[in-house]
Amino acid sequence: MAGIELVRRSLYEEPYPIAYSLFFIRRAGEVFQTQYESYPNSRWCDPVASYIKVLFDRKIHIDDYLWDKDANFYIREFLLSLLPLDIVDKNTGTPAIGHPSSGLFIYISDSIPAIRRFLKNESGWVAKIFYRPFEEILKKFDETAKRLVSGLCWANGFVSGALEAAFPEKNENR
Repeated sequence: MAGIELVRRSLYEEPYPIAYSLFFIRRAGEVFQTQYESYPNSRWCDPVASYIKVLFDRKIHIDDYLWDKDANFYIREFLLSLLPLDIVDKNTGTPAIGHPSSGLFIYISDSIPAIRRFLKNESGWVAKIFYRPFEEILKKFDETAKRLVSGLCWANGFVSGALEAAFPEKNENR
């Protein structure tokens, strides 16, 4: 998926990897902030993710009593946030972006058990959707996710422990 590219306005400019759109949309955070029912007295920590979650909750109805819409949202959002870490600079062969994209999962504590359980049980097939080694991506996530926290909020959600959750055997060897 990281191989999908956004065509730029000029044919002289190289296309952007699709993961850049995760950063571009966050530039419009103030526009999404106005959609919060308590705005301007209160603000969302991540206005883009919060609005998208509200929209999904309103529009997507899965008739399965075992479906946990919140947990599944956080898991999918976490996976999307890893895409920027999978982009490799074509000229140097090194990672192009040194941090994941932000997300609501960083602020919501309920995301922690859902993402940990997902990584523990599903890391085998998830690793196959990335070009770079999954262990390197998760290590970089653990090193950098706390830096994404906005100034007015606390990181009560999933900001570390991804590598340990996905590869517990690696942690035992330390």
